[in-house]
Amino acid sequence: MKRASLIFLDEAAFSTDELIAVAEAFALQDADFATSTDVNFNLATQPRQCPTQIIYASSQSEMDKTFYKHYKNYAKEMFAGNTQYFVCDMICDTAINTYMSGEKYAPLITQEKVNAALKANRELALREYYNRPTKDGGENQIIKWATIRRNETFSLPEVTRVKNGKYVISFDPARTNDQSVLTVMKICFDNDVGYYGELVNCINMIDTASKKKLKLDSNRQKEIIRESLLSYNGRAPDYENIEMLYIDAGAGGGGVSTYSDGLLDEWIDSSGAVHKGLLDPTYEIYDGYETTYPNNATNIRLINPRKYKKQMTEELIELMSLDLIKFPREYGRSGYISLSRMLDNGEEESYEHSLSWEEESALVNIDVLKAEVTSIYRYKNSENTTVTYALPQDKINKMNDDRFYTLIMLAHHLYGLRRNNLLGSSKENYEYKTFVN
Repeated sequence: MKRASLIFLDEAAFSTDELIAVAEAFALQDADFATSTDVNFNLATQPRQCPTQIIYASSQSEMDKTFYKHYKNYAKEMFAGNTQYFVCDMICDTAINTYMSGEKYAPLITQEKVNAALKANRELALREYYNRPTKDGGENQIIKWATIRRNETFSLPEVTRVKNGKYVISFDPARTNDQSVLTVMKICFDNDVGYYGELVNCINMIDTASKKKLKLDSNRQKEIIRESLLSYNGRAPDYENIEMLYIDAGAGGGGVSTYSDGLLDEWIDSSGAVHKGLLDPTYEIYDGYETTYPNNATNIRLINPRKYKKQMTEELIELMSLDLIKFPREYGRSGYISLSRMLDNGEEESYEHSLSWEEESALVNIDVLKAEVTSIYRYKNSENTTVTYALPQDKINKMNDDRFYTLIMLAHHLYGLRRNNLLGSSKENYEYKTFVN
């Protein structure tokens, strides 16, 4: 008796190798196998059965996935004349240049949409629209796609404080060049692994009303920073649930003169409530400012990128190797994501969550962040005495690294938190969560 007649794996490139292996096991039996206790039974006279078929449908993912390996090997079988295999590679041109009865027909998707996707996240668009798999870049690629995929979870972004969460916020400012990015990580605690982080939001501060999508002016960027501080702090006293706000102190983005100076004064929110200013007492130019701003909160740090980039990048590499930073699953831009929840009877139920504009924007920007992180390479000088981390030459003019820089600032905080915990720091105020790997 056959276990299956047809197995259809949708989005197979994003299915786990274990799931594919289990599904394929249902097609192992030969459909023509038959037997009988009848002494006159003759297998050769039995009618042939349609063999069990397996269909793998998906856009591409990474080259080390089972889906790509099947795609490559089955294509070779088909080219060799084996009629048991058929591979169809249908890129977006098929949906753009459509015909009906030999006449040009309205396209299913437009070239403009494809071009916009290529501009927003080139690697993702090449996979989705042109079926080009992502290839990890060898030993000098500091974070590989396989590591990112291993640390993706079915989770929603968080655009405000959730439960009893505590958050770290990092900001890489820009006004003319590069992008101005704010990224948020929630700090969690597990009894077995200790502290780990969940990336919950990433905001690219562009002016959506601008035709050229220019960055917001610094005043509106400071408003977003303050709104984020309030959103992730919740109803607690000023910044109690904000572990730290990190700002890139590089001169080009105005981290000190525009943003840190601009956050010194008390400010009033939209409801009329007064909030404390922020002061980094550890930064050299603010030495002695505690007397001028005695009531300021001090959970803000300015970081010199030239001085600490190497250290922070190596801290990120170590944390990622230990699977201690989690990301939401890659977003398919469908307007919803599939989640699961436990019912009162103990059963698990799957459901679709419709995304808000803020949630959708967060997922899109986190996906771009992943692309930036996996595009950073390690370089050594000819004497092997110094190490730098940067985009390769062929990507410098095609993508940014601003999101990557916000991530290494967050990793720097998490790394220090874990180090301090080894020395006996308290963990009572953090959200206890089961570690997902």
